[in-house]
Amino acid sequence: MLKTLRKRFAAAAMAGVTLLLLVLLGGINAVNWWLDYMDTDMLLTVLSEGGYREERRFFRPPLDEDDVLSAVYFSLYLDAKGEVRSADVTHIGALDEAEAAAYAGALNGERTGSVDRFRYRVRQLRDGSVAVFLDVSQNRSSLLVVAALSLLAGAACWFAALLAVMLLSRRAVRPVAESLERQKRFITDAGHELKTPLAIIRANADALELHEGESRWSRNIRRQTERMDELTQRLLTLARLDEARGGGAAACEQDLSAAVEDAAAQYREPAQAAGLRLDLRLEPGLHIKAAPGEPEQLLDILLDNAVKYAEPGTRLGLSLGREGGRIQLSLRNRCAELPKEPERLFDRFYREDSARSRDTGGAGLGLAIARALAEDMDAELSASLPEEGVIEFTARWKPART
Repeated sequence: MLKTLRKRFAAAAMAGVTLLLLVLLGGINAVNWWLDYMDTDMLLTVLSEGGYREERRFFRPPLDEDDVLSAVYFSLYLDAKGEVRSADVTHIGALDEAEAAAYAGALNGERTGSVDRFRYRVRQLRDGSVAVFLDVSQNRSSLLVVAALSLLAGAACWFAALLAVMLLSRRAVRPVAESLERQKRFITDAGHELKTPLAIIRANADALELHEGESRWSRNIRRQTERMDELTQRLLTLARLDEARGGGAAACEQDLSAAVEDAAAQYREPAQAAGLRLDLRLEPGLHIKAAPGEPEQLLDILLDNAVKYAEPGTRLGLSLGREGGRIQLSLRNRCAELPKEPERLFDRFYREDSARSRDTGGAGLGLAIARALAEDMDAELSASLPEEGVIEFTARWKPART
């Protein structure tokens, strides 16, 4: 239990750290990119309009004459038809006039844009236009360096946080683990202690019926004793599963297909008696790893739950097959009133007042035991509402063999 809690604590803590680092480093790089974009846009505006006026910038010194003189760029002067009249390459050494003029074909009537390592801006003139191409390769390299350094720093912080979480997790979860351990011990001890008075009450009810004959009071005593005995057994089952969670030492290969077929055969008559039709769709030869009897217990709980709460006159759809490389068991049925939060049905002692009345005799533990059984078999059990008026329980296993 302590190991499981430590893993969950570490997973939750590292999820928070990861989200924080992603937001922080992503924000830094996004702001850095935006500032560079605004600076480049401002410099292009100054270059295309001419002059060396000072421009204010965000978080940076003003754009001045030195910035303009150090810029690497070339200009193309175009006529009204977009043909190159002349090219100014005095501020760039890597291109001649012919090579610069070839970039006119990349304009495509756009006012601003990017091509190769250049960003450009076009300004309309009286008899044509001028296009300024600014070399931004150095800016891009700087952005990539900042991104790489922030990624390395983020990775270092992430691993440092992981180490700290692993060192502190034992101390952090120990109070919770001890509380859960005391709770399990109490449930186990109380369950065993309740067996004796329940047996005495049952024996006294039998003796009363022998001497006085059966009456509605004796029947009520017997019925409530049986409910109490069932509740005690389920509490003990949950305590046992909590203690064995993840242990799986007794797990062995089980024929799940055969277990589903047997369970369906056992529940056909109860389903018919409740006005239901049980339809089975089965893929044979599917095996899982589980302790003996656990698949049967899971199926018994799910089918018993469906028979109790399904809408009369409808069908129970039970299927077993392969889905996405995993073995999938699903049971769906129509229900007159569905829970608003189907996943809460797996909470211990949880009840939907309208859909899960105490008149059915349950204690709100059956589905909690079903999920505990699924977890002990390394399976995932979930509940969903696939369509209006329908609830579906789905269990997924990794196959024991292919």
